[in-house]
Amino acid sequence: MLTYLHVKNIALINELEVDFYEGFNILTGETGAGKSIIIGSINAVLGNKVSKDFIRKDEEYALIELIFHVTSQDVFRQLRELEIYCDSELLISRKISQNGRSVFKVNGQVVNAEVVRNMTSLLIDLHSQHEHQSLLEKKNHIRLLDRYLGEQVEDIQGEIKSKYKKYQQLKTEVKEFTLDNETIKREMSFLEYEITEIENAQLKPGEDDLLEQEYKKLSNVQKIQSTLYTVRELVLGHDHVNGAAFLISKAIEQMSKINGLDSSLSKLFEQLEQLEFILVDFDHDTYDYIDNLILDDESLDYIRKRIDLINGLKMKHSNHIEEILSILDIKRDKLEKLLHHEESLLKIQQQMLTIENEINDLCKILSTLRQKGSKMLSKQVTDALKDLNLKNTEFYIQCLQREGFGVDGWDDVEFMIITNIGEDMKPLTQIASGGELSRVMLAIKSVLADCDEISTLIFDEIDNGISGRTAQMVGEKMVKLSRSRQLICITHLPQIAAMADNHYLIEKRSIKDKNITTMIKLKEVEIPIELSRLIGGAKITESIQNSAIEMKKLANEVKGKKN
Repeated sequence: MLTYLHVKNIALINELEVDFYEGFNILTGETGAGKSIIIGSINAVLGNKVSKDFIRKDEEYALIELIFHVTSQDVFRQLRELEIYCDSELLISRKISQNGRSVFKVNGQVVNAEVVRNMTSLLIDLHSQHEHQSLLEKKNHIRLLDRYLGEQVEDIQGEIKSKYKKYQQLKTEVKEFTLDNETIKREMSFLEYEITEIENAQLKPGEDDLLEQEYKKLSNVQKIQSTLYTVRELVLGHDHVNGAAFLISKAIEQMSKINGLDSSLSKLFEQLEQLEFILVDFDHDTYDYIDNLILDDESLDYIRKRIDLINGLKMKHSNHIEEILSILDIKRDKLEKLLHHEESLLKIQQQMLTIENEINDLCKILSTLRQKGSKMLSKQVTDALKDLNLKNTEFYIQCLQREGFGVDGWDDVEFMIITNIGEDMKPLTQIASGGELSRVMLAIKSVLADCDEISTLIFDEIDNGISGRTAQMVGEKMVKLSRSRQLICITHLPQIAAMADNHYLIEKRSIKDKNITTMIKLKEVEIPIELSRLIGGAKITESIQNSAIEMKKLANEVKGKKN
């Protein structure tokens, strides 16, 4: 559950802090007040891309922080893998600088955007006002069905994806071995050249780092020598006079005169003696180092050529010697297969046939599960649509088998719908009404919410295109949904806003000639005032105020019945 939001230096927001609570949380405000900025901020910290003008004008950075109360075991498992401690409270933050650099942190530890996206996908589902348009993309239908089936299909999907990847690799190899003889000869000749080039280099793991270190040393011999001579003179002095070692020995002579006068002086005396021993060791070590430091032009030239050779191979193959050696093994294997390309082609084709049969067997199992699941999901969504005042609507998931298989199996899944009695079943993508489409999405979301552990659902104006009794029914559906998880909803409809357990007002105010977006949780007595604005617009009459009070009262009664 999302418990806290902190936004700083974003668009119209100077700094904003909000506590969220369980149940049904409603956000309302005038058009242009900054509702989209709030949603955009949450989206940003979830790992989504942001525009260049996201940061508030004249500010160096933007900061967004979310705190979640965590119960999901999958999230705890991810945190353990990342070695991030979490008892139940999880802080996720994103700092965005003017240069475009972003830093994500989870409980204070820096992570990448992919980690954040994977983690927050288990915590929060944000449905923007345009997301219901994703229902018009047929490719998303199979994903929603599989999300509904959940663990029933996860392992099978994983196997299909793994085998399909191997199958595609084998298809690529088949193309390589079905070339004409001249092309194969050219390929073999090129492979032999590359293999010989790498083999002749006699590369050793870590060799490049050692060579770079040795080159740096040998190419700076004179600088090292002159600097060490200067250092030795500072430490030892000229003719061992006036250097640090000479001064320390004099200090020891003076210290010895008082050493026996107080037992506490013994420690100080010992420290001076240790300094003297250290300087003696330093004298011997630097002398040996300089004595062994020889400017060897021949060795330097060899190292330079060796580095150039390795860098040349890196440019052709990889930046790491270990990977170049792995590539060498791959090229040897490929050459061996080309030398016996007819036998290799037959072997690959046999492997392809085996994997193809295995994938088809898995697709058959997966398809059976999808066929069964599609009927169950169709019925549940249809029932949910009736709760949303689409009483004559029938939702159906068409699950056909296409030719061949893909990474998702062989099923061709499409959402179908009948909106009026007596009409034929049509693809959902042909629905023109935004109000119907948004309710279909809400119905699907409400059904899917019972299939996963996501504790927070955010709806950004999903009530688009509806009003009156339909809005009332949508509000009641959301209340029911909020009893098992946290709901945060931006709305402009009073019928839905009245159902809130917690009502937040987003306003744009002028402070010191600047527009600032604020967000506050309304007290119970303040809620009818905001409902009046939603009902009546610019002019709020006494009758509108009474209607708002009555609407809130009736909503509370309805909510009481829903509990």
